[in-house]
Order: sequence, then C-alpha cells, then structure tokens
Amino acid sequence: VQRPAAAPPPGIWQLSNYPNPFNGETVILVRVSEPVHAVLHIVDSRGREVAELYRGFLSPGAHRLVWRGISDRQTQLPSGVYFVTGRIGDRSVSTKMMLLR
Repeated sequence: VQRPAAAPPPGIWQLSNYPNPFNGETVILVRVSEPVHAVLHIVDSRGREVAELYRGFLSPGAHRLVWRGISDRQTQLPSGVYFVTGRIGDRSVSTKMMLLR
C-alpha cells in the first residue's frame, strides 16, 4: 500500500527544482509545514542577484514557483549555473540550478 507523502514536521521546509538542468523554465517547489514569510532570489554564479523570485507569506503546504530564465529587467539570461537563495522563515536556503539555452 502506497501512502501519500506526509507534510514535513513543524518548522521544516523543503526547497527543490525540476527539471534540472532546464531549458525554458524550471519549477521551484517550496514545501513548508507552518505559515512563514519567504524572500527568494535568483543569483548567478558570481553571486549577483538577477531576479526576485518571491517575496511574501507562504501558508502550510507545497508551493510551485516558475522561473523562465528571465532577469528582473526582462532580459533572457545566458546558460549557466544559478542559485535560488533567500530566507524561508528563520532559515537561509539555497539550491543550485543549471540553465541550458
């Protein structure tokens, strides 16, 4: 018998993206078990912020954020390594992504 995935224990979050590597767009999955404030940015391999992905409140559960390889200036970014970084609640978060054009 297969059981559905349980929500993470209180205070626990999960951050991942798929597909990775990606071409076109990637889905950033954020799962939280309690209400939290989140600020997430896209950062290039040199540590420069290229886009703000999300700023606001997250209710408990899974949240899908889509990034299409576009900067805040609405320019298409080149192939390379990028990171989702920021804060979810009181935790610093980061995950690595590979954009292939």
